[in-house]
Amino acid sequence: MIRYTDLCGLGVSRRALKKATAAGLYERIAPGVFHRSGSADDTAGSWSAIAAQQPAATLCLLSAASLHDLTDEIPRRFNIAIPRGAHPRILSALQILLEPCPHSTPGPPAHERHL
Repeated sequence: MIRYTDLCGLGVSRRALKKATAAGLYERIAPGVFHRSGSADDTAGSWSAIAAQQPAATLCLLSAASLHDLTDEIPRRFNIAIPRGAHPRILSALQILLEPCPHSTPGPPAHERHL
């Protein structure tokens, strides 16, 4: 996974990135975030996009169980927990659970917010 800003630092122009994406060398997984085509399946690409947009996020609930092959159920939305006070960016098919404090302890979240 690489960000457009990182590519700019390496001297890659927007036009060159657009050509590489059109040629199928890279895929856009989130605004300004790309990865090599075929380097990850759709689910891993989605997790990468979430990580890029919400660096403090932690996969939880069914999403975490799915990641660790603890369930056969396919999640309809991604479940993430973010520290209380963090500002969630709205992504489709995402359920955000606000943790009770920045350094939360295990247990149920204090508040649940569906987007």
